[in-house]
Amino acid sequence: MTFQDWLILFGAPILVVVAVFAVVFLRHPRPQSRYRAGRPYDFKPVWFVARNGAVPGDSGSHAAELEAAHGEAVASGPKGGSHGKW
Repeated sequence: MTFQDWLILFGAPILVVVAVFAVVFLRHPRPQSRYRAGRPYDFKPVWFVARNGAVPGDSGSHAAELEAAHGEAVASGPKGGSHGKW
């Protein structure tokens, strides 16, 4: 076997293992703070929306009322979802 064969058969897999090891175990010199259970949450909230102004400021308190097909108001409240009551 030639030297190139050895590099292909053993060098490439070893290089892949070293690269994965470096990505997994070598940490950034300044670790980012993160929330730990039981400690107070004092991080700034981050909201992701499609564009500015997409979410009105007080939409939760003045939500539009749905109407049924025959014009009556539909009762609002927590419904549906994985734990909802139908």
